[in-house]
Amino acid sequence: MTREKIREKIRIERENISVIHAAELSARISEKVLALPEYKQAETVMCYASLLSEVRTESLNAKALADGKKLLLPKTHAQGRMDAVHVTDLSLLRPGKMQIPELETGEAEDPARIDLVLVPGVAFDKKGGRLGYGSGYYDRFLAKTRALKVALAFEMQIVEDTLALAHDQKMDMLITEERVYDFRA
Repeated sequence: MTREKIREKIRIERENISVIHAAELSARISEKVLALPEYKQAETVMCYASLLSEVRTESLNAKALADGKKLLLPKTHAQGRMDAVHVTDLSLLRPGKMQIPELETGEAEDPARIDLVLVPGVAFDKKGGRLGYGSGYYDRFLAKTRALKVALAFEMQIVEDTLALAHDQKMDMLITEERVYDFRA
């Protein structure tokens, strides 16, 4: 199976999860994130504003703000560049490139100052491999940070092999509704 076939298969399966069930699974994933010692110790957390059938992050982002974390969300630009932008008010997010909710303006944070990055994706394997949406925004960004990289996914997004390429960034952890996978050992 090719990377594109894996993307297509998992996207279709993920879109078939009901909105209510996806919200329940997302809440379980969020609980696991909030229980991580690495989350509790992090001062600066980068997350994402969920779109379509991704693991929902609205409550996770709100909780990070309530916990006094410096919350960063992606801001995409031309030529495949992505920045992490400080967000203090989630109501200011507007659909940006590819309709992903983001701030219209904002100053980019130095990737070296991020403690924890919560990462979306299409498919993941049990070796830390991540298959994104195919544009490479996250791979280019994650290559610039030493932050702990934690993927958020539904268990059904796990595949045998993501067919990782040389530039694909490995995840340090993967959190699903069922378990926490730690690839750092």
